[in-house]
Amino acid sequence: MQTIVIAVLRLFTWLQTQGPIGVVYYTLFLTAWTVACLPTTPLEISAGYTFSSRSAVIASVTGKTLGSVAAFMLGRTFIAPVLARRRAAAAAAAAAWDAAHPHEHHSHSHCRWGRLANLTSHLQHALAAAPAETIAMVRASPTPIAIKNYGLSLMPLDVVPTPVFAAITLAVNVPYSIAWSLTGSSASSLQDAVNGEVSVHNGVVAAKTFALVLLLSALGGFAHYCKSRLDAHRHVLHSPRQSPAKGTPKSTPAANGHSNGAAHKLNGKSD
Repeated sequence: MQTIVIAVLRLFTWLQTQGPIGVVYYTLFLTAWTVACLPTTPLEISAGYTFSSRSAVIASVTGKTLGSVAAFMLGRTFIAPVLARRRAAAAAAAAAWDAAHPHEHHSHSHCRWGRLANLTSHLQHALAAAPAETIAMVRASPTPIAIKNYGLSLMPLDVVPTPVFAAITLAVNVPYSIAWSLTGSSASSLQDAVNGEVSVHNGVVAAKTFALVLLLSALGGFAHYCKSRLDAHRHVLHSPRQSPAKGTPKSTPAANGHSNGAAHKLNGKSD
C-alpha cells in the first residue's frame, strides 16, 4: 500500500505542472488503472485536491467508467471463452471419473470448478430474475473490482448486455466520484489527500466536510444494503427445498385392504 501511495504522490505532483492537459492525462491513466483492477479511491481523492471539483468529478467518472467497460469487454472477448472451454473439459472429466470410480470423490480440481460453476449459476439466476437491480447491487457493494468488471463479463450476453452494464456503471460511479472529489478538495495537502485526510479550517470547508460525511454515510448504507441483498439471495439459492408439512398419512389401497381384513377377522372372532 505504501508503494501505491508514493506512486500516486509522484503522479499528481507531475500532473499539477501540466495545466489543463493534466486532466486528460489523469483520465487516461485512471482508465488503465481500472482495467488493471487497482484501487481507484486514492487517485480520485488526489484528483479532488489537484483539479477543480468539477474537473475532478468529470475526469474520475469518465476514466473509471471507461476502464470498467473496457475490462468488461476484454473479459467477455478473451476470458469468458477460455473459462467456458475449461468448465466444459472439467465437467467431462468429472463425468468420466464418476463412471470409472462410482464410489469415490472427485479430485480437488473438479471440486474447484464445480464451486465456480455453482457461483456462476447463482449469479446468473439473480441476473436473469432482476438484471438491472442485481448489476447495481454488485457495482455498489463492497466487492472486489475484478468481480464487478471481469466477473460480470462471464455472464451470457442476453443476461448482462453491454449497454446496460455501461449505463448502470456510470450511474453508480457518479456519487462515489463526487464523494472522493469532495474528500480531496477538503485536504490541506496532496499527502493528506492521498491518505484520505480532510482538514476543517473555515466555514466553506466545514460545510463541504459535513456534506461529504452525509454522502459517504448514505453510500455506505446503500453498499451494506446491496451486500445484504446479495447474501440473502445466495442463501435462498443454497437452502434446500422444504418438504411438505407432516400430517396424517393417507391410507393406501393396500393398507385399507389390510386394515379391513384385520377388522373382519376381529369381528369374526367376536361373533
